[in-house]
Amino acid sequence: MRIAILFILGFLLASCGAPEDELEDRLGELVLAKNRWLEYAGDRPYSYTLQRGQSPPCTVVVTEPGLLRSDWMDYRSEGDGRTCRVDPTMRELFEFVLEMTGEQLAGNIAMDVEYDEKLGYPRRIFLEDLHAIDGSGAIVISDVVFEDR
Repeated sequence: MRIAILFILGFLLASCGAPEDELEDRLGELVLAKNRWLEYAGDRPYSYTLQRGQSPPCTVVVTEPGLLRSDWMDYRSEGDGRTCRVDPTMRELFEFVLEMTGEQLAGNIAMDVEYDEKLGYPRRIFLEDLHAIDGSGAIVISDVVFEDR
């Protein structure tokens, strides 16, 4: 899957005429940050505060890879038609950054990512939709805490 995504990003880079060095720098930074996170965090439970755009911040608790709960759980739907908000794990945030890198190279968005120097997770992801009048927003990650098992 990752190889396919990297191949697609390489194709997008070649087709849009963006410098190869830019892609290599962004992907290199992403890989280093993700490896730092995986080395430090492993499969340990953790929590963090997530804020999307102007939405109020919420606390996300990841107890196992892919299993989480958050302040917004009341909005998750069990088939009752309510809006479903799914908060990402750190691994899903890294996949999101990779996907958005392809969108940026295709000329659809502008993106800036700041990684935590110690733990590697994306602290702030700023996205701007280049085709929308008011299509900008930020995802801010803070207060990462590891839980004891």
